[in-house]
Amino acid sequence: MFFRRAILNNPDVINTSEPWSQLFYNDFWGTNLTDSGSHCSYRPLTVLTFKINHILGGTNAFGYHLVNVLLHCLATSLVVNLGRHILPCEISTLLSGLLFAIHPIHTEAVAGLTGRADLIACIFFILTLLSYIKHVQLREKCNVQYYVAL
Repeated sequence: MFFRRAILNNPDVINTSEPWSQLFYNDFWGTNLTDSGSHCSYRPLTVLTFKINHILGGTNAFGYHLVNVLLHCLATSLVVNLGRHILPCEISTLLSGLLFAIHPIHTEAVAGLTGRADLIACIFFILTLLSYIKHVQLREKCNVQYYVAL
């Protein structure tokens, strides 16, 4: 049902004659945001990935599922990377990655095509945390070097 509405009936995904920039003015389902019938769920990056999927593989659901599985693998690797920074030992890091990878709560996000928005949000959230951790590490390193130089 959602595959039909989010991809097959979404003009931002299937219409190749419209400019790609149009998807920035529409909601997740392809309705203009100013329209009274709009759902107002603004997810242009997800719709863009659907459009690229459609260009590369048409309406074959296999390609969409493959991208979702690959995004889940990327999110899992980011969880393991994050665990290396905040968990005390390698075993707990690997267990956290395994738990994230196989936890049933991710079933809908990976198996359902419209769950891609959740996967992308997860990836960007973890990337943000990793960027902040790197910033703090560099800031502390610079502060130590500054005080040693004095």
